[in-house]
Amino acid sequence: MKLFFRACFVFLLFLSLDTWGQNFKVNGVVRSASGNLPMEGVVVTDLKSHKMLVTDEGGAFAIELKDTSSLLRFSLVGFKTQTLKANKTDLVVLLVAEDKTVDEVIVTGYGQTSSKRGLPYQAPTVTGAELAQTRRTNFLNALAGRVPGLTVTSTSGMPGASASVMMRGGTSIGGNNQPLFVVDGVAMDNSTVDQSSIASASSSSQTGTANLALSNRNSDYTNRIADMNPEDIESVTILKGPEATAIYGSDGAGGAIVITTKKGKAGKARIGYGNSFTMAQVYRWPEIQKEYSRGTNGIYDPTATNAYGYYYFGPKYDDSTVFYDNMKHFFRTSFSQQQDLSVESGTKDLNFRISGTYVNQNGVVPNTKLTRYNFRFTAF
Repeated sequence: MKLFFRACFVFLLFLSLDTWGQNFKVNGVVRSASGNLPMEGVVVTDLKSHKMLVTDEGGAFAIELKDTSSLLRFSLVGFKTQTLKANKTDLVVLLVAEDKTVDEVIVTGYGQTSSKRGLPYQAPTVTGAELAQTRRTNFLNALAGRVPGLTVTSTSGMPGASASVMMRGGTSIGGNNQPLFVVDGVAMDNSTVDQSSIASASSSSQTGTANLALSNRNSDYTNRIADMNPEDIESVTILKGPEATAIYGSDGAGGAIVITTKKGKAGKARIGYGNSFTMAQVYRWPEIQKEYSRGTNGIYDPTATNAYGYYYFGPKYDDSTVFYDNMKHFFRTSFSQQQDLSVESGTKDLNFRISGTYVNQNGVVPNTKLTRYNFRFTAF
């Protein structure tokens, strides 16, 4: 009798194990909650066994589970993730779209921040990363073409040349038409300094010899806002005429360019380094005729000019004539490099950021060169 009961117990034990080991199959379909349309590519995950699959083009799926206590997770980019208990063999899952729209916040003036969607006027914004990617020594030139209504004109192609900025055309015939520059809530002077202004200042106290000596040396010392390192800029917000006047008064009659710089952030120390190397050459040369020599009416005359009457070429050059391209020999290939280094860190009480930049640019014209060092330290 005991042997019989033992045999029955062992039989029932194996029977229960076999029943427990059978898989539980779940079929289902995933649809969108808004239009009740089948959704393809939804990731279905069994949280117990970590088995994963994706729905087909009809939104259908079939998965085998160990038991009915398993949890199924349904996820797709742009939709809210759902987790359901697999207690039925047929499931219908409705995914709801997730609104991840981020309301952009911009700095309008004096450190004030506003929601871009809530502003009653347009305030275009350019990120510092966009400006830094251009690798321009004068970041104002990088604003060209990025802001509607903003005209940026470089005074020359020399290294460190000034950039004239005008917003929606001129507002004054003889006055300053450039916008107001505001850096972290502080108005900055963007005046352009050249040798003629220095000579004029010195000649007022002495004689006119200083001004006369430098009358042919009107070198451009660039505008002061160009001294900023693009790697230190977080964002640039453009405020046009009426909007700038409402905040800054008559100083903003020509508009305002509000610059927000980067600040240190709490956490571990972060080190950033960037290096760029560029070269430039003269792209286009003037076309010069090399068939006729100087002269008039076919007669050679080295003093012939077109000052009086019509200009007529002299005789043809011989085939053995050697031409020297002095213009191409004058210009050279320009090389420039820029290196940036920054360190930032902070705690709950103090955040800091230190940055430095080295710029070395040679122009295509001999003896033209720009060397600039930038160092910046902020803490708050």
